[in-house]
Amino acid sequence: MSVFKANSYVNKITNISPYYFLENNIEAVLVDLDNTVIDPKNDEIEEDVYTWLATMKENNIAICFVSNRFNQEKEAELTNKLQTKVIMRAYKPLAKGLKEALEHLEISSEVVCLIGDQTFTDVIGGNLVGLHTIKVNPLNQCLEDGLLSNACRKLEGIYFSMQKETSMFNETTEEIKSKILSKKPKEKTNL
Repeated sequence: MSVFKANSYVNKITNISPYYFLENNIEAVLVDLDNTVIDPKNDEIEEDVYTWLATMKENNIAICFVSNRFNQEKEAELTNKLQTKVIMRAYKPLAKGLKEALEHLEISSEVVCLIGDQTFTDVIGGNLVGLHTIKVNPLNQCLEDGLLSNACRKLEGIYFSMQKETSMFNETTEEIKSKILSKKPKEKTNL
């Protein structure tokens, strides 16, 4: 598989059922912050993210947030708000922050998934470390997203148009939900 390709493409993080992770033997999820769960226009966490996090925790799926943000003061605030470890200055696609998250969770990369909105940071970083990767659409494609993020988005657009894979983002939310939610966990047998 190409380092540029995610294992799955989903419209929004909250469309991902815990059954997807269970079926793919995923025990922990690393989640990008900006434009994956936080709208950069208002710097707020999407409300449905809290419900999604609770559902993951109920299904024993560990969560850790990894962000390229440099605001260290925001790290403590977000850790408290999300009730989950937040690692800032992850330097994705470099391995530094992702390996720190794996160490924090005390888990190996083979059973971990990284979810993010950018190919050139999240997907490539996750693939280089050996994680299962899911790319979501950005919550907001605002111009205030930052010079580097905007440049990466332009490169992504060029890459996907060259690969003729832009159609994967044209599925409706209902089509994506039906694909992911239709997957049920394997029956456990009592021995």
